[in-house]
Amino acid sequence: MRVEERLTDFGFEHQPKNDSFHRAAAGGKKTTVFVTQADATDQQAIETIIDKCFNGKSPNIILADVPCPGDGRIRTNPSSAVRRQPKTEADVYSQTAILQTAVANVRPEPRGTVIYSTCSVNPRIDEAVVETVISGNSGIKCVE
Repeated sequence: MRVEERLTDFGFEHQPKNDSFHRAAAGGKKTTVFVTQADATDQQAIETIIDKCFNGKSPNIILADVPCPGDGRIRTNPSSAVRRQPKTEADVYSQTAILQTAVANVRPEPRGTVIYSTCSVNPRIDEAVVETVISGNSGIKCVE
C-alpha cells in the first residue's frame, strides 16, 4: 500500500504484531499510526477497528482517503477528460457518508482532526461534500 510506503519513508517502523507504525516524536512522545481498510460507511466496522486499535477510544486524527473517479489525471493528461464519466449521485453520497463517519468517530476534544483526501478535481466530490458535512454539524470547521 502506498500509505505504508510513505510512512516508512518518513521514518515510521512497522509493528507487525498489531499492524501499526511507530515513530519517536519531539519531546519523547511516540506517534502511532494504524492503517486500516474497511467499508467506511459501515459504523459497526469502524467501531470494530476503533476497539481493536484504540481500545474503544476515539482517535485524535482520521485520514479519510475516499475513492475517486480518477479525474485528477486531467491536470497531467487533458485528453483523459473525454473518457471520464461524471460521478453519480450514489458515488457522491458514498463520499459524503465516509466523511460523516470519520467526523462522527474522531475524538472531539481536544481538537480532533479529520483529513478528507481525494484525487479529484470535481467540486461535487471536493468542496460540496465538505460543505454538506459541515452544514450538518455546527461542532466542526473547515481548515484549508
